[in-house]
Amino acid sequence: MIGVLVYWAGPRDVAVSRPLFGFIPRRLVGISAVSFLTAAALMTMWGRVLWADPVVAVARVSVVWSVASFGAALGDVLPGESSGDDINDDFDQLGDRVGEFID
Repeated sequence: MIGVLVYWAGPRDVAVSRPLFGFIPRRLVGISAVSFLTAAALMTMWGRVLWADPVVAVARVSVVWSVASFGAALGDVLPGESSGDDINDDFDQLGDRVGEFID
């Protein structure tokens, strides 16, 4: 659902750049991870999920996750992209600094 909305039905052209492991789109992983973690955290804080039974907990979170991921994908493809720096470039710079520090 997320992939179709972001890469096929979106109102703008979305290109896959620097995929994880050579084939997994970063944007897809980011949208999925953020929406799942947000759904799990909020449901836990609101007392709607008890983690004593993990199978039931994941099933409940997955219902909310489906709606959250749809909303996150819509928010990601709508016009008005940030003009800030790409976070991947920041990570590359951080890695270079750490490498210099270690050497």
